[in-house]
Amino acid sequence: LLVKFEIIYPPGTLALVAGINVLVRLSDLIGVHVFHVHLYERASEVQELCMYYFVFLYLMELKGRVLPAAARSTLPDETAAAPGTPVSHT
Repeated sequence: LLVKFEIIYPPGTLALVAGINVLVRLSDLIGVHVFHVHLYERASEVQELCMYYFVFLYLMELKGRVLPAAARSTLPDETAAAPGTPVSHT
């Protein structure tokens, strides 16, 4: 949809980590409200772990996208002379 922001969108593979986070939250809510049982001792810490893992994987993926794109856009033109090189006018 917005192609110019495509480089910063998280990849679809991270949907698995996000789904695990939602699953943890929903299972904890269902356990407490329906069965009156705590499935996790500290569900919020499990969610934090999922979120940290998501952010870590996202940043690694973003680094893999942005650095090559930045290197491609800042490469010097092959026809231009390097700084300090004499230019021949022949």
